Amino acid sequence: MTEEAIDELAIVWVKIFGIPKSARNEDAVKAIVELVGEFEALDNLSLRRDGPVRVRVACKDPRELHFVIHVYINKVGYKIRWEPEGFAPYENKTHPLQRMEMMMTKVMKEMRT
Repeated sequence: MTEEAIDELAIVWVKIFGIPKSARNEDAVKAIVELVGEFEALDNLSLRRDGPVRVRVACKDPRELHFVIHVYINKVGYKIRWEPEGFAPYENKTHPLQRMEMMMTKVMKEMRT
């Protein structure tokens, strides 16, 4: 880290569950990873097997990568679950994306009333 730097990203292997067969290629996986961090590497064997796809990601805090998001691929939604290897989730902490989703749900309910 340089003298001017104020922080640096952590690098962690992450298992990503729920990636459909149509998106099990390097370009699609990179695009999904870029939603939460910087793509570093791909475990190519995991692309060909059933189950999670393993990727190495540079991110702010690996413990915050325990979450589920909806990803739309060709206008079809998929539930994608992230699980960083070797990092337990925070206790009683809601991920920023989940907080945003809850806030939007609340706003939509208020607009209906």
